[in-house]
Amino acid sequence: AAAMCSLFVYVSTASSADWYVSPKGTPFNDGSEKSPWPLALALSGERNIQPGDTIYLMEGTYRRRPKERFVVKLVGKPDAPIRVQPVPGARVIIDGGLRVEQPSRSVWIRDLEIMISEPRPEFPLSPSDDIADLERPAGGLELVGGKECKYINLIIHDCLAGIVSYQVIGQTDITQE
Repeated sequence: AAAMCSLFVYVSTASSADWYVSPKGTPFNDGSEKSPWPLALALSGERNIQPGDTIYLMEGTYRRRPKERFVVKLVGKPDAPIRVQPVPGARVIIDGGLRVEQPSRSVWIRDLEIMISEPRPEFPLSPSDDIADLERPAGGLELVGGKECKYINLIIHDCLAGIVSYQVIGQTDITQE
């Protein structure tokens, strides 16, 4: 008697999406390349950005004032991170900084330039100098939450704080990898 063998192949129908932001994007747009969102909205976790999706930043400078940092609250999965990166070939400058907060997970932020455009002090700083007296934001990359996140090929300059990582009191599930 001949043996019969069956093979079942499961094919995932899940697909990832590409979303676009621009310095001129508006909240009323749909996040497409021709109708981009503002950066703050895309990073906030308020849109339907799913694990495996990519947020493409279009060329330009993204300035954040009076708040200085764009807040990141995106949730990916270890096998399907959310990527935040420039469109290929674009130079993207974050004038202010990024602040990664809970519930961020599996977010890869890459190939961005982070800086502060306000003039630098003309004098050297000492540990006793009060940052508020400088009339200039701290900027940089602030990590107060997030799990399994990656920060790849970032250029951070002219900030009072380059990369700051600390645990907020009351939050116990913070790791950076």
